[in-house]
Amino acid sequence: MPKEFVHIRRVFIAAIAAAAVLQWAVVLERTWAALWAWYKFRGYGGGHIVVGLTTQVVFLSGSAVLAAVGYGLCRAESSGAGSGLWRSLNQFGWLSIAVCTLFWLAVLLSPLAMFYREAWQTLPFMSATHFGGSRRAVRLAGAFLGDYASS
Repeated sequence: MPKEFVHIRRVFIAAIAAAAVLQWAVVLERTWAALWAWYKFRGYGGGHIVVGLTTQVVFLSGSAVLAAVGYGLCRAESSGAGSGLWRSLNQFGWLSIAVCTLFWLAVLLSPLAMFYREAWQTLPFMSATHFGGSRRAVRLAGAFLGDYASS
């Protein structure tokens, strides 16, 4: 393999490892905030953090793409004559992103997080029934998400 591809691949490996550390910092901070809100306000009608649904979809999708790219780089690094340091750094990066994403998904599905309706979701032409969803399915989704999926 040409030497310039090895350098580009290692830049991506370092970027994915840095993204993994940054992702853990953000997720742990938000989880701490959710736990603190639950401890402080659980008996007063609160006890959760409020997150945007679209923001979380973008965050989870981006994390999945980064983990997939990291896994691909890990396969390329292990099949070539890559050094053990770069293989370990790459494995740390994509596995850490995958575990962190699953951890954050568990927090989002718990009572510690609540989704809010974003402005574009309130437009009449963006309703779930407009895109083929039945009224009953919209009501069930609304009951599950706290009436944030229906419009």
